[in-house]
Amino acid sequence: MGNILIVEDEPDMARTIQIMLESEGYSTEIAENVDKAMNILKTKGADLVLLDIILPQVHGDVLLKKMQKSEKLKKVPVIVVTVVDPVTGIKEDMKEIKKDVGFISKPFKKEHLLREVKQRLKDN
Repeated sequence: MGNILIVEDEPDMARTIQIMLESEGYSTEIAENVDKAMNILKTKGADLVLLDIILPQVHGDVLLKKMQKSEKLKKVPVIVVTVVDPVTGIKEDMKEIKKDVGFISKPFKKEHLLREVKQRLKDN
């Protein structure tokens, strides 16, 4: 169905997302920071990235910028999954980096996550 990279530093949240997606037939991989995420993207690739913005050491926008510099990775759809209120300007900042980035605010319902994932994979 699709290989999804979950970039999330909170283990419980990462595992919850993983269970939701795998129960629908998606394969997943978890990266708890930007460096690990880039390593996975370069070595294994992904059909979609679910990206938390607030990560330790380096924030998620850095990963988005790195992906945009790569011909291969800039085509990978990204959904930002964060507790940061989109009204704060984060949404606009992310869209300046990648125009078609999606957003899901935490907490979220499983149905909303699955709908967004399905749509992004279909559009790609």
